[in-house]
Amino acid sequence: MVTANKITALIIVFSFFDYAATYKCSIGWYPGYRGNCYYFSRFGATFWSAMSFCKTVGGKLVEIDSYREFNEITRMAIKKRFPTFWIGITDLYYEGAWQKATTQARQSYFRWYSGEPNSDGGKENCVEVYTNRGMTWNDQSCSDQNPFVCEK
Repeated sequence: MVTANKITALIIVFSFFDYAATYKCSIGWYPGYRGNCYYFSRFGATFWSAMSFCKTVGGKLVEIDSYREFNEITRMAIKKRFPTFWIGITDLYYEGAWQKATTQARQSYFRWYSGEPNSDGGKENCVEVYTNRGMTWNDQSCSDQNPFVCEK
């Protein structure tokens, strides 16, 4: 005999599969630019710990490829009231040569805050996004703790 509880359970299960078929993103990840999925951390970490976490969950620290991707991510960050966060860009390999942290490909899109990057004597090698300064970028010490965005 089919009960109301069984029907409700089936509706929930089918709704989940419909959601999963519509979006390739796992629960907790948000669909975005060019079919990528984004995860907004709820905790702070050093740049290297953030990279490690993203790799552990099957992604990488977000590497901004274009103005359109940056706008998509910042739109989501603003909607979530997300604080200043790490993105996967660094000049640790060669001072002043900004590249993607995972692939080490040269970074071509930038959105620096006025006066940045300033390197602070070579101590700032990782990039954070200032949410309270128009979503502009700052070079910062990689050992600081920030929330972060992963992509896959």
